Amino acid sequence: MSLRVLTVALVATLVASSCARAPEVPSPLSPPPRPMRPATIVVPAVAHQVVIRLRRTEYGVPHILAENLAAAGFGMGYSQMEDYGQEVVNRLRAGRGEAAVRTGRVELESDFAARERHARAIAVYHTLSQDARDVMEGFAEAVNYYISLHVDDFPEWPIPDFTGHDVAARDVSTWNRRAARRFRDLMETVADESDDGGNPDDGSNAWALAPSRTTSGAAILMRNPHLAWTAGYYEAHVTVPGVLNFYGDFRIGGPFGIVCGFNENLGWATTNNYPTLEQVYELDMDPERPDHYLFDGGRVPISHETITVDYQDGAVLSSETRDIWRTPLGPVVHRSEDKIYVLRSTTDGEYRRPEQVLAMMQAHNLEQWQAAVKLRTLPSSNLTYADRAGNIFYVWNAMLPRLPHLAARDSAISASRTSEIWTTLVPFENLPQLLNPEGGYVQNSNDPPFYTNLNEILDPIDFPSNLPDLRLRLRSQHSLQLLDNDSIFSLEEVVRLKHSMRMLLADRLKHDLVAAVREAHTDPELLRASDLLEQWDNTVAADSRGGVLFEAWAGRYTANTDSTTRYREPWSPAAPLQTPRGIGDTDVAVEAFVWAVAETKRRWGSWDLAWGDVHRVRMEDVDVPVGGCTSGLGCFRVLSFED
Repeated sequence: MSLRVLTVALVATLVASSCARAPEVPSPLSPPPRPMRPATIVVPAVAHQVVIRLRRTEYGVPHILAENLAAAGFGMGYSQMEDYGQEVVNRLRAGRGEAAVRTGRVELESDFAARERHARAIAVYHTLSQDARDVMEGFAEAVNYYISLHVDDFPEWPIPDFTGHDVAARDVSTWNRRAARRFRDLMETVADESDDGGNPDDGSNAWALAPSRTTSGAAILMRNPHLAWTAGYYEAHVTVPGVLNFYGDFRIGGPFGIVCGFNENLGWATTNNYPTLEQVYELDMDPERPDHYLFDGGRVPISHETITVDYQDGAVLSSETRDIWRTPLGPVVHRSEDKIYVLRSTTDGEYRRPEQVLAMMQAHNLEQWQAAVKLRTLPSSNLTYADRAGNIFYVWNAMLPRLPHLAARDSAISASRTSEIWTTLVPFENLPQLLNPEGGYVQNSNDPPFYTNLNEILDPIDFPSNLPDLRLRLRSQHSLQLLDNDSIFSLEEVVRLKHSMRMLLADRLKHDLVAAVREAHTDPELLRASDLLEQWDNTVAADSRGGVLFEAWAGRYTANTDSTTRYREPWSPAAPLQTPRGIGDTDVAVEAFVWAVAETKRRWGSWDLAWGDVHRVRMEDVDVPVGGCTSGLGCFRVLSFED
């Protein structure tokens, strides 16, 4: 029997290992001679200002108690090195554009981008606040100190020379190379059919409940990420008395990659929102000077930079060099005989994330937290918030350009003057947001912001044209069905609902499917299989029978229909929580069912299987059944599996 193995996180609270990971396989490159361990290693002064080792929980979560922010950064760096030493080093090296030296050409693209980010970090580092620099320099010092103490733990000798610049580079943004590649493909008539909405299973659910909706009378905040264990989450609690007291999920390799957390007064959760943060502009080349373009009535030079990246090539090092052409408006991503095409991106060069995140961590109330968020250095995140005062808040917090023209995602806008391009961001106050709405809840499951709360639906006409199109997919509908009611929730009930096992697609299509099969066939086995579906409870609980067969059918049916034929009633804003519904093509549906019965028998020996007989968690010596399914099937508890 072939089984399907879980590949994503099961719960919202991710636990860091208390033991260092096994060393990676050494590079086939001959490493430099390993230096002898110094006879005397000087303990940094900051190491005496922090306590880590005696403050880990039984699950390995570090509780870092520091005298100052530099010591807090040191504590975070040292604890991450204890748990993920080589990975921390690898991520910092990648931030310097040195990943391909270890892994080969596969990392070339990321290294070229990293070189730009690292150069930017060096150029602007001095403008960051002293507090942010203290944290990053403490982190780098801890990494260097740990390497010096544990030479034998590393398969190759990483020189302990990391700096605050290297840490800061991980939080610098650059221009969107995927958008540039997409535009070039369109110009060359090679369509990119990928969905900029991202993988629907790569994302999160977030809820905030007002005190009026909870049994305790306190607000409740819930975040449920759907990314893999290998996504790099790192759970920790950092305290500097009187300065900082924050618990959250950081990211391995730095102190500010925070996507969710709380202090004693407030907390927030992020969910991906997939905005379009850039626009391509078509500019006239200067016919007399090929390294200039015409703009605002003058000639503007195009700057040129050559970047070289080394990469592992078998047993030797090779290198690749690329020319980067830039204008003051952004990088040149395409040329014709008389035009250049410039990608103008709101994220290009943004470097203040450490300041914003630290201010969010230290905020005492909604006003202070919003002031931090208005820096907008988390460019593609929804933020869901709750606080001790009972406020709940949601904002679609994109770094959205304020366009003087209609959005043109798949084409360039011709421009010759500054007035024809975007120069500022949409004001924070004009972004979609809700504060303490009627009904006492806000929620997001990676769909556009308009249905954050069904009592106060946001109208797209009130917002800029470059917001995503109106939609409400099944996972978001599932979320709203759990919340948009008169229930009063305890914390335990919120946790239970977070693990809802319903498959919403089955609620919408199963009745029509069973009827169509029974009308079209008299084969006893097909009728028994249709009986199984009819009796199935439409859940993906581990012991529930019917979901395996329906999942196989849904995959086949979806692959052989499109959005115009799949449903009898497509999704409609007039019935946002009731549509789509009904089988749109019964012939394809019946054929897919016949195929699914045969296919489940071929792959797993039977079509009458419990969900957990096929869907399992396998990790080291663990092998257990698990409930949950993909977002496309309408599960709120999203799990992805590998065959």
